[in-house]
Amino acid sequence: MSFAIVSLAGHQYLVYPGSKLTVPGHWGQESQTLKLQTLFSHLKDTVTLGQPYVDRSVTAQVLSHQKGDKLHIRTYKAKSRYRKHRGYRDQITLLQIVSLGDQEKSLPASPRSPVSQQKASVSATKTKPVKKTSKPKQS
Repeated sequence: MSFAIVSLAGHQYLVYPGSKLTVPGHWGQESQTLKLQTLFSHLKDTVTLGQPYVDRSVTAQVLSHQKGDKLHIRTYKAKSRYRKHRGYRDQITLLQIVSLGDQEKSLPASPRSPVSQQKASVSATKTKPVKKTSKPKQS
């Protein structure tokens, strides 16, 4: 089974091919395809973890724009006849996942050179663990 974890609107979603997704806000026009940032992908037997993103992008199609459920905000102060009521409905977008990144994009080379990686590994081996000392009990 193939799946991916995508990042959209400050949230992370677990998606499968053909699954539908409800996200807050307006994202694109209806029937438009979007490419979502992928954090993790599991395609057949290959697992890819992004740092922070995977070089494959998940493709989604915008199905519709809707309004969410109404939220009621009520305020009340006792003994003063003070009551207020407000409410609103969030704008949401319904997406359908088309593909999980079958096509690959070419990304620029990593900014870390092999020399800087060696220095990082040497400095990591020189560090010593810190021992915690307990305070003596006072009686």
